[in-house]
Amino acid sequence: MRAAELVSPYRFFLKELDAPGQISRVKASLAKYTGEGKEPRLADNGPAMESGRPESQLRVGISIAVGFFDPPVYHPQGAGLVEAISPGTGSTFIGLAILTHGNGKSFAGNGYSVVIPHKDIDLSGFNGPFDCAKLPFAIETEMTFKDHAIPVFAWFPRNFDLSLKRDKLPTKDLPKGTIIVYAAIN
Repeated sequence: MRAAELVSPYRFFLKELDAPGQISRVKASLAKYTGEGKEPRLADNGPAMESGRPESQLRVGISIAVGFFDPPVYHPQGAGLVEAISPGTGSTFIGLAILTHGNGKSFAGNGYSVVIPHKDIDLSGFNGPFDCAKLPFAIETEMTFKDHAIPVFAWFPRNFDLSLKRDKLPTKDLPKGTIIVYAAIN
């Protein structure tokens, strides 16, 4: 992965998860929380790696790649200056892949990518991605309850205070625009 970072305009992040002794399905999802309407669900969201029969696997990895897709538009008098960027212009690429390995065999599931227009979410105004296992609170959403999905990575708006004392962060308290990558292993 380090070699890929040296020749690529993208930043790569990998999180390995412990898996049960037998895996029949791994599914990953990227969910964007808008603060309104119905919460995203894993059932209709994201790639899945499935095997015809349960495989003995030891590790599951969720990998993401993040980088600019379309460059932003600059005001003519300040081309190249951060302050000269027209708000809401440009877009960010996020690629998501599932990797599994164990018992001397390695194989990858599938993946997908999304392009997020900066008019929807400008990731330059966000912190992350954070490793959800290292956050000072647990994320509790519909995906964690109904889909038994594990939050793997998360982006939060820069003005969101991660250090506030709390045991859990439920859906109703997620700041608008939060992006979470989930994995469901069974």
